[in-house]
Amino acid sequence: MLKIAICDDDKLHLSYTRKLAENILSESRLMISEFAGANELLLEMDGTGYIPDIALLDIQMPGIGGIELAKEINRCASECKIVFISSYIFYAPEVYDTEHIYFVLKSQIEERLPAALAKAVASLEKPKCFMLIKSGASVSRIPLESVLYLERVLHKTRVVTADSSYMTTQPPADLLSCVEEKDAFIHCHQSYWVNVRNIETMEANEFMLCGGAAVPISRAQKSKSKDAFFRMLAEKK
Repeated sequence: MLKIAICDDDKLHLSYTRKLAENILSESRLMISEFAGANELLLEMDGTGYIPDIALLDIQMPGIGGIELAKEINRCASECKIVFISSYIFYAPEVYDTEHIYFVLKSQIEERLPAALAKAVASLEKPKCFMLIKSGASVSRIPLESVLYLERVLHKTRVVTADSSYMTTQPPADLLSCVEEKDAFIHCHQSYWVNVRNIETMEANEFMLCGGAAVPISRAQKSKSKDAFFRMLAEKK
């Protein structure tokens, strides 16, 4: 069962988006839930444990807007694939503060929503990758997407996630051997490897990550780091 949440304060567009989604995914078993605002969706998630597989979010809504809503969904339901739907193109740069699949203009929804939903469904079907971290006799299995960065500290490697960190004698090359995606991590500094999917912004000499962490970019790695960052942005469009 594919669970889809549609959040839009415009009732007519809410119904229209639902109808389009049902037609596009006609061969799938669907459970579509409609929400007139961010608070309704967050209360449902908090109160019943509801976790949508795909969330179609309007951006400009009273109270909590779609971008802030997406950040909260990223935090508490990281597996949910987010598609932004907006009447305003000027929001397009702002959505990169979130992890999302697609940005669709309402004026182009009939043409763009099929591609957005196809990408979201394909992402859900992609097998989940894990990083195996050895520490003494124990092995921790960490979802790759939760890793923020690796830091080489003397002869050990520190693996930093959003809510924890692990020390291991494994070198970064060993830890990253399970990563099939070639550019998933950027070697941005002699001692740092950053997960490109968890980068929020690139500053002059550092990457700012989800949750506020900062990772330095060395002068020697700046050009390669910049190229990798912009490749990631292009792939997320």
